[in-house]
Amino acid sequence: MGTHRHHHRRHRRRLALVVVAAMALGACGDDGGDDAGETGDTTAARAPAATTGGASTTASAEEPDDVDRDGTLRIGMSFAGFHPDFTMVPNVATSWIGYVVHGTLLRQNVDGTIEPWLARSARIVDPRTIDVELDPGRTYQDGTPFNAENVKAGVLRNYASPRAAQAFIDGEYRALESIEVTGELTFRIHLNDDVAGSYYYALSQTDWATTSPASPTFAEYPDPNLVGAGPYKLVSFEPDRELVLERWEESPDAERAQIKRIEVVALAPDAFVNALRSGTVDYITGLSPQVAEAVASDSSILLEHVRQGNQAGVVYLNCKRHDGWDDARVRRALSLALDREALSQNLYGGRAVPLDSFLVEEHPHYNPAVKGRNQRDVAEARRLLAEAGYADGIELNAMVQGGDTFGIRTLELVQASVAEAGIDVTITASPNLVQDMFIDRKAQALFVLGGVTRPGVAILTSVYLGSNANSCEVGLPAPDGTLPDAAEQRMIEIVKELRALDQGSDEVEPLWYEAQELALENAWQPAILSPPWTRASSSRVGNPADLPLKANYGPDVLSMYVRAE
Repeated sequence: MGTHRHHHRRHRRRLALVVVAAMALGACGDDGGDDAGETGDTTAARAPAATTGGASTTASAEEPDDVDRDGTLRIGMSFAGFHPDFTMVPNVATSWIGYVVHGTLLRQNVDGTIEPWLARSARIVDPRTIDVELDPGRTYQDGTPFNAENVKAGVLRNYASPRAAQAFIDGEYRALESIEVTGELTFRIHLNDDVAGSYYYALSQTDWATTSPASPTFAEYPDPNLVGAGPYKLVSFEPDRELVLERWEESPDAERAQIKRIEVVALAPDAFVNALRSGTVDYITGLSPQVAEAVASDSSILLEHVRQGNQAGVVYLNCKRHDGWDDARVRRALSLALDREALSQNLYGGRAVPLDSFLVEEHPHYNPAVKGRNQRDVAEARRLLAEAGYADGIELNAMVQGGDTFGIRTLELVQASVAEAGIDVTITASPNLVQDMFIDRKAQALFVLGGVTRPGVAILTSVYLGSNANSCEVGLPAPDGTLPDAAEQRMIEIVKELRALDQGSDEVEPLWYEAQELALENAWQPAILSPPWTRASSSRVGNPADLPLKANYGPDVLSMYVRAE
């Protein structure tokens, strides 16, 4: 299969568009909801499925002149269900700690591109085979060689975790059949299905971040003494209180790691505001709109609303379990009745971008032919409902987690907008949302506006080949035995083709385009908004930044620094 070409034929706007709401130097508040300052055009590279080059991340050519390399950064984070041994943690939001302690073979950037890190190269050989060459000269933090045999042992430890199924090895990542060591620094990954194009992204995730096999607690779950190959060492961990990391000075990435000490402070979400205002912490990322609103007027806090990656809010529909919603015309009517502009304005101050596709417009595989086709059209929504036999309207039971005030507010706005088309929304609060919506399928809809970003083809596989996420049961028989229609069958074929292919090849773009057309017209999971990712930092933090995880973002401490006082 072809190697990645580091360009793309179409220019894209930058994926990271930053709106500064309150700056430490006294900037004046909110921007009134306009999508702030596109920073010009940039060439958006496809995320490669064949990567080569120098594996060490290197410091920027233009170093800032106010860096305190002996500084301490304090990060606030919820410790709910957390342990630094990522193989035992179902919450992927905390997996950034695994990145910096263990390192990953490849590194995924915010724009979706992939670059080498602890591996010198990774290449798709065929749909079931990936060849990897490690970066020479690296060791684990205890001096154990970072070689093919030890990486293999570490990966197998990850897969043997008693919580692997629910914690981190999901979907196509379970397709690992074996790891064949072919040299001191080389190995071949064998898969049990045609998923190399999708599985490739596991190399940039903690699925392939490893612990030194020489560690005396290597076989323990959770491992209390994690010894990785990343640029930071675990110094201490006190559950429900604090985790401390320090720069590993012998790391090839030590020069890039400009922060000497990182203290991660355990905080409940309702304590975020006070912690930021009091200076207890310097940085919190992934803030809810409510927390962001509460600190927006504080001039000592830099509040950033960042559009980055493929953050996409969608409607999960239980299509085949409720009368009417198995009809594409009804689902399409719902999509056209939604007032996405009003949702953006009322929930995100106008910073969320209405979507026509499950891909944002800046994504390298976005299909420009879908642009504007989700624009609100109440008359067309009514026509589609009448054509489907619902001229007098149709009911929609939308579910929300009990106590979720943002979710209830969202549904009240949805309720008002779609009522004009004849869709009568009932709001149901659930004490167990996953069970009620995705397993027992009691409601027709779940509106998720927080946005989900998945690496590579997992954007599709997690929805159309997943279990819970495929709420519309695309490609599956209905409970009454009705077989999936031609559109459903074609969508499943496309997803399976894409997950086998090198994402840098010319074969993938027509498939991505067709998938977006099918998803739009059939509205199996209507796209709603691309919301901003919000972070807050004190004036001590230089170059605040986040890195993409499996389904969200975490602090990119290799890009940040502490300002010298």
